[in-house]
Amino acid sequence: MNRPTTAEEQKAIEAMVQKGLDEGALGMGMGITYTPTASPDEILSLFYLAAKFKRPVFVHMRSGNVIASLQEVITDAAASGAPLHVVHLNSSAAAKTPQALRLIEGVRARGLDVTTEAYPYTAGTTEIASASYNGWGNRPPEYFSILLWPATGERLTRESFERYRKQGGFVASFSNTEEMVKVAIAHPFVMIASDGIIENGIGHPRAAGTYSRVLSKYVREEKALFLMDAIRKSSLMPAQGLEVMSPPMRQKGRIKVGADADI
Repeated sequence: MNRPTTAEEQKAIEAMVQKGLDEGALGMGMGITYTPTASPDEILSLFYLAAKFKRPVFVHMRSGNVIASLQEVITDAAASGAPLHVVHLNSSAAAKTPQALRLIEGVRARGLDVTTEAYPYTAGTTEIASASYNGWGNRPPEYFSILLWPATGERLTRESFERYRKQGGFVASFSNTEEMVKVAIAHPFVMIASDGIIENGIGHPRAAGTYSRVLSKYVREEKALFLMDAIRKSSLMPAQGLEVMSPPMRQKGRIKVGADADI
């Protein structure tokens, strides 16, 4: 997270990833925002590796310039031929969500296999000691109030941020808006995704509440989605995205005779 890999380390990483793909992995996960020192060459090489197995790359793209970060992984997908799935577009793109959707829409219209998803919350959660919070010590004092420490419920200050960063643990970041969340989950090709870690009963509600929140808030109350569209985004679309590499997925996300959800 704090330095580039050596050539030997890159080879070791690729060998471990290839072992997982040989063993039948559905795809490759890549959290570039947590490894900001990973070079474009290193990332591209891993895309080529996934392409050899015809497996998708699930990417939490770089922090910073949203469009440039998205262009990096789209270019890698186009060059390698690996399918690309951009994770958590709502939290990755935030206020730039419409521009990010426009870019993905454009490359999909030209035949590129690029998909994405969003979770229905304005706050995300991640490890406070991770690289995604590198450089935060230089931010203005008022900025830290968007962070919440789940164990105590307190909003952070510069001082408490620095203290908890040394300690380590999960922090919630209220960095998005309802407007952008709604834009993301209502878009026709955006899937609904859950994500999160619960430890000792404490964690992000998306780990357990994602789908009930979509149905109650965004279908019934907000009317941002029709019921069948919400169900399709939560079940059929993810299954279809995995059918090529996992034929059993053709039995998922559908209610029909012989399918896993047969009634």
